[in-house]
Amino acid sequence: MSFGGSVDAACWYDSPGGAPPFDSWYGYDFQNEIGSPCFIGTNCPAPLPPVENSGPYTQTVAVFGEMVAQRVPGCPTSVTLSSITPFSLPLNFPTWQTGIGILSFMQINPATTNFDGTQLTEYVSTNINSCQNAPISTCNVFGNSLTIGTKGGPRWGLSWNAQHDIMWDEHSNTAPTSVLNAPGVNISACTVSCIQTYYCGPAAVGTFTILYDFNRGTIDGTPVTNVTVTKQ
Repeated sequence: MSFGGSVDAACWYDSPGGAPPFDSWYGYDFQNEIGSPCFIGTNCPAPLPPVENSGPYTQTVAVFGEMVAQRVPGCPTSVTLSSITPFSLPLNFPTWQTGIGILSFMQINPATTNFDGTQLTEYVSTNINSCQNAPISTCNVFGNSLTIGTKGGPRWGLSWNAQHDIMWDEHSNTAPTSVLNAPGVNISACTVSCIQTYYCGPAAVGTFTILYDFNRGTIDGTPVTNVTVTKQ
């Protein structure tokens, strides 16, 4: 999950009350931060079938633009944080003058089952935001799919190999200019806190807090906004 990008809209599987059990697809307008039901004529997919926490099942995934059925071993019982790797703002300067974050590697449990290829879905919402005075995007993500056991990159100067029963997840915030040095911004530091939950079908398998700390700084005399990210 990253924010500060150019995604405009998405669909996610949700209930009218915003809590499991999920029973309908909803759309989200990222530019206006408005959620609404998907109507006929939109590109929202069909509802997902229920998924049990044990035993194999079939999921439909996109492969080179085509939807195909994939047999997977079932849902994990939990997801835990294995390790993190930080991204470097100096490595991406001067193209980016606000940033950046971390790459988190998530352990999929139990380790006795091979979950490689299984897709989890993340739902992320902002619970604390002291950055209202600055042009900083908040972390609202609905229905983003993450695949277990895949490689990644190049991304922000890094690439990484696939690891068995490990799912990688990016947490970053970037901008081409220093957001804490924008006109009218009178704060030198602020914080955005996010709550992230991973789902396998309708089952929640892990919830985490992601903290983004923004601080003014300089690189070679140029004002920048350093972003430090923690996850727990």
